[in-house]
Amino acid sequence: MSVLCRYNIRMPDIGKLCKAALFSLVAFVVSASMLPAARAQSGDGSTAIIGGPGGHENAGAARFLVAAPMATAKPTVTGIVNDAGFTPGGAISPGSWVAIFGTDLAPAGDSRKWNETTEIVNGKLPGSLDGTSVTVNGKPAVVEFIQPTQVNIQPPDDTAVGPVQVVVSTAGGASDAFTVNYAQFAPGLFPGASPYIVAQHADNSYVTTAAPAKPGEVIILWGTGFGPANPAVPAGQAFSGANPLANKVTVTIGGQNAQVDFAGVVGAGLVQINVHVPSSINSGDAGVVATVSGVSTQAAGAIPVNSPAQALHVVAAPASLTFTAVVGGSTPGVQTVSIAEASGAALTWQATRTTQSGGSWLNISPTSGDGKTVLSVSVSPSSLGIGTYQGSISLTAQGVSGTAATIPVTLTVQGPQVVIAPASLTFNAFVGGITPATQTVSITEVSGAALFWQAAPSGESWLSINPSSGTGKTLLTVSISPAGLAAGTLQGAVSLNVAGTVVTIPVTLNVLTPQVVFLPASLTFAAAFGGSPPAAQTVTVTEASGVAFTWRVAETPGSFLKFTPSSGNGKGTFSFSVSASPNGLAVGPYLDTLSLFIGGSAAPAAGIPVTFAVR
Repeated sequence: MSVLCRYNIRMPDIGKLCKAALFSLVAFVVSASMLPAARAQSGDGSTAIIGGPGGHENAGAARFLVAAPMATAKPTVTGIVNDAGFTPGGAISPGSWVAIFGTDLAPAGDSRKWNETTEIVNGKLPGSLDGTSVTVNGKPAVVEFIQPTQVNIQPPDDTAVGPVQVVVSTAGGASDAFTVNYAQFAPGLFPGASPYIVAQHADNSYVTTAAPAKPGEVIILWGTGFGPANPAVPAGQAFSGANPLANKVTVTIGGQNAQVDFAGVVGAGLVQINVHVPSSINSGDAGVVATVSGVSTQAAGAIPVNSPAQALHVVAAPASLTFTAVVGGSTPGVQTVSIAEASGAALTWQATRTTQSGGSWLNISPTSGDGKTVLSVSVSPSSLGIGTYQGSISLTAQGVSGTAATIPVTLTVQGPQVVIAPASLTFNAFVGGITPATQTVSITEVSGAALFWQAAPSGESWLSINPSSGTGKTLLTVSISPAGLAAGTLQGAVSLNVAGTVVTIPVTLNVLTPQVVFLPASLTFAAAFGGSPPAAQTVTVTEASGVAFTWRVAETPGSFLKFTPSSGNGKGTFSFSVSASPNGLAVGPYLDTLSLFIGGSAAPAAGIPVTFAVR
């Protein structure tokens, strides 16, 4: 028996940590002895299928197509595996790609994937194709590919772990529940032509026996089932981005630990891993194992490696560079790369720079040298918009074939993250009272970038600011002039423009009428004609608003009272003493009023009666 294998790879163009690749189609023939034990055979036993999420919009894997049964009947599930790892009896995980094998899983003669134009609506992936639908733990799954002997699905997000039930439903009815183990992590790497997995060079070409991986180079691996990303990527939704995995991924190549630059979700259910091939690896087929939270990918998976003998070995440190800039901000500082030959031998080298987008933002100096050298690397982000830009530095050297070393360079340009504190201001003042104290607003850019900013009040005559512009972290002073304003609540604002980001700070001015309470509410003095003055009495004044103000006291209409002090600055509660003098007064009662004046007002804010009896 022979089987036709279509090897479909479609990689997303995510513009960040993921390299874009073109659609590729490779056809080859394998014998039945090459089929893994977990693969399902059709009813007549003459054909078989090895599935993967090949052909859907986000991932690639090996797919073996077989003749479909002609009859429509109740579907039967015979096996369920991770669509990349194909480990018999292994677990599956939410949000990954999963292959279901069996019979009558789709209408006879039907074999297709989803229609990206009509069946992916507003980013939502389809839950059924031609009447075939699937539930996992009672929840509907995404259906990506169907044929009578195989269905490819993406299980829904779920916190369940352990045994769960999978049911396939068609026009012929619902299958018996098939039990499979559910786990948060069930990683697998997509397989290629046996015994290899799918891997790409940095230029997006595939790692093959004709173009093997080289020690020290960065290659790209593709998989599924590595658990959640951070930020999360919901199952059932189309996705194009580069969200790092929430849990650390480690990789071994040829049994050696390999440096992982990036591991994250770059499409629905699709995980990309950028990893360095160990520099000391030997030529031949090197097994590749990725591990997340103690769970590893399938053991059967390798890449071909060619480790030619070289007279010299160039070492560049660090192996990659990352710059971060803010739109409208200052240029990031220069970074350096140390270039040397591992054994210390003399080295003549040349360096070239390449950018994938954004123009010529990457700079290096010098571009050549002899012996151990420090290469200065700088970036020019002034003409770039918000986004992530990729570039690289390639080193060539005499005595080293091909590229001696490649240094990836990532430039992330962020929008300004301005923090304004406080977010609003409130002032309180009395009618005719003193001017309230100034308040300040702190202007800070989170990254520390020295951004130019401008500020302007909203136009009210009572509102002013200082300064009106500046660069970098600043304190903005806001002042109020309540003179001539009537009682009431007034609204204004201060508008801030920080490198194109506009922030409005509301300003409220409450012009209040003072509410004064005297204690005691009246005063009474008595003295003998021609005698000594009576004892002084204390008056306590309370104003409940808490607004600071100036005050003075006076008597009306008489002139026999004395106040100590007669004026001052008040806030809340204050006191003064009142004394009465009988000098010059005839026998009789005298009536007077103690009046309290707030600020510069000519009208008293409050008063109390004063009686003086001279006997």
